[in-house]
Amino acid sequence: MSKPTISVIIPALNEEGNLPHVLPRIPRIVDEVLLVDGNSTDRTVEVARELIPDVRIVAQQGRGKGAALRSGFGAATGDILVMLDADGSTDPAEIPVFVHALLAGADFAKGSRFLHGAGTSDMPFHRRLGNATFVRLVRSMYGGRYTDLCYGYNAFWRDVLPLLELDGDGFEIETMMNIRALRAGLRVVEVPSFEDRRVMGIGRLRTVPDGWRVLRTIWGERRRATRPTAADRLLALAPEWRPLEMAAMLPITNGNGHADGNGHATNGNGHGNGNGHVTNGNGTAHSPFDAADFAEVKLIAEDRSTSTYQAFAITDRPSSWDAVTDTYIERLTGLMGSVDRAAIAGFVEELRAARDRGATIYFAGNGGSSATAAHWVNDLGKATRTSGRLPFRVMNLSDNTPWLTALANDEGVERIFAGQLENFARPGDLVVIVSASGNSPNIVALLHAAREREVRTLGLVGFDGGAALELLDQAIWVATEPGEYGLVESAHAAVADIVTTCLINDRAPVPA
Repeated sequence: MSKPTISVIIPALNEEGNLPHVLPRIPRIVDEVLLVDGNSTDRTVEVARELIPDVRIVAQQGRGKGAALRSGFGAATGDILVMLDADGSTDPAEIPVFVHALLAGADFAKGSRFLHGAGTSDMPFHRRLGNATFVRLVRSMYGGRYTDLCYGYNAFWRDVLPLLELDGDGFEIETMMNIRALRAGLRVVEVPSFEDRRVMGIGRLRTVPDGWRVLRTIWGERRRATRPTAADRLLALAPEWRPLEMAAMLPITNGNGHADGNGHATNGNGHGNGNGHVTNGNGTAHSPFDAADFAEVKLIAEDRSTSTYQAFAITDRPSSWDAVTDTYIERLTGLMGSVDRAAIAGFVEELRAARDRGATIYFAGNGGSSATAAHWVNDLGKATRTSGRLPFRVMNLSDNTPWLTALANDEGVERIFAGQLENFARPGDLVVIVSASGNSPNIVALLHAAREREVRTLGLVGFDGGAALELLDQAIWVATEPGEYGLVESAHAAVADIVTTCLINDRAPVPA
């Protein structure tokens, strides 16, 4: 049984500085690399040929990313087509994971920055908000359970290309592909992917104009006639190495559902794929492509199986916990790298000034954030005394359990912190909150109570910042998707340690 061939399509316009960071990292399982040149005026083409002598250069027809991709799709000869950006934002090392999802029975493997084990270091808040809005709109209009929409890292079988009937020219082509894959009844799998910043140069994405084009595409797809489902046409198109038995390789799902107790696969619409072949009683999967040519695909996909559990699951590899560890460390490192250094310096100065004027500093948080606040109070109260400066007057409002429970019982949970502050607070004091969501009613009430008493407020927040972000005088915001508590709490604990270390090092002058 012959193995499928893989083509990688890379649109490029004046990317000579970025190609050395992309092309050498394309894995050896790829059979064909096509660089679609958008009439570059620098050495993009020459650099590509220097890095990959047998690279295929395709002249782009028309303008825009969509036009470039369509030119590449038309010229590609591989059985599997992979979309890759030339600016270094998409990681070529992830290609085997996309391919493995296709070999597991998917028709279309769609990258997502918002699955467990994924992420992005190149999406400001306004773009996050826009992308989330578009995702919800597509879900409500077309079904499915996509977690990401405007991301261009995808892979699919070439024989489904006619079913997509692509005609977009700009960045909206990614949205078009995702919607049409749903409407054509394709088996869609979301694969976790990490989006990095562009290595060099300035990106060509224009938030407002391109966002408007995406919105028009979402609405415009409603006017297209509903296409028949793809199942019968795929059976006619699929070559001999893509039989129905291929679904037996691994159970697959996307964000729409999960593999059931028998290991049956579901598609992008949440329906059984009808192939009927599942994992065995031990949860192991058997692949028709265990040959040496695909050893790397199988190895990488299995190593990352736990971090990609929403795409496919391998239930008999405890060693895959290493992948969870590596992914978590990578995500946390990226989050810490994005923390605003000026905001940390601002926290240090606020706490330093409060210490020097003898103010009391009140801390508060819920759940894991309460533990972070208590740890911070301990360190500021004790560890900083080695600096020779005045001691910190610190209090954690979560620690007085009898008073806290009395307030919760008699006045409501939202009053457990504000009720205590009202007894102690004086102008010049300081309130520090730690909150992943920033929306806890007791945290919001505390910030309002502090403002009424001329008490300045600092806070560590996560997710989208919540209501607290607008109420705080100073904030350190660890921006993540809602629900990523572990990463936010780890980052908050690290920030607290950094601030404390700065204050430990704020030594009192020693007389000569």
